[in-house]
Amino acid sequence: MRKGKRLLCLILSLLLLFPMSTSALAADFSSVEDFQDSQDFIGEGPYSWCYSEFQTLIQNKVIFGDSANLLPGRKLSRAEFLAMMLRLGVQSGILDQSAITPSGKGHFVDVRPESWYWKSVNWAAENGLAYGVSADRFDPNGTVTFQEMECFLYRFVEKYHVDLGEPTRFVDYVDIAPWALRSVQFFGERQIWLNYPQLFSHKDFATRADAVFLIARAAQLGNLL
Repeated sequence: MRKGKRLLCLILSLLLLFPMSTSALAADFSSVEDFQDSQDFIGEGPYSWCYSEFQTLIQNKVIFGDSANLLPGRKLSRAEFLAMMLRLGVQSGILDQSAITPSGKGHFVDVRPESWYWKSVNWAAENGLAYGVSADRFDPNGTVTFQEMECFLYRFVEKYHVDLGEPTRFVDYVDIAPWALRSVQFFGERQIWLNYPQLFSHKDFATRADAVFLIARAAQLGNLL
């Protein structure tokens, strides 16, 4: 039973980020309203605060739901966030998908060539956008934190020279991991989390909605989509 649940979670995670090439997806989703949980995003729904961000990423094929739902409250893995970031690069024209081919046998023993996240994780590692939790492990299925997301995306912005504008305020954060401080400050100074409805610690685990909000806001500021 536990193995079955883990397999189901893995399949749902994969379907959120990658389109299916078979007929399993009956519709070509292009808006929040195409999904059964669309009521969560409109009116007084619990995720109405990120309706426009989901719309932007769905319409630009940065994210995909499963066969019915967007699952905004589900925790997001480290590998899933990198898959979203890679797709942002491709859809914005920064990256040429045909040129994204990881070299060698990969960087981490827990990222196998047959895994759906093989390309995303190794692309990020080879370009200095993401590092493992040890010398040879990435922990791809570990839940990503806010500060990890900000580090990954900050390195992406820096490497590909994405202009998010000048800082609009000084932010002096506390209780941030030293390796994440510059990234967290960078986005904080550009008010990336403006209109985010909840208080949070940057060490907290992130949901799909949190990741969509961060990526969509960065894409908006950088005129990527």
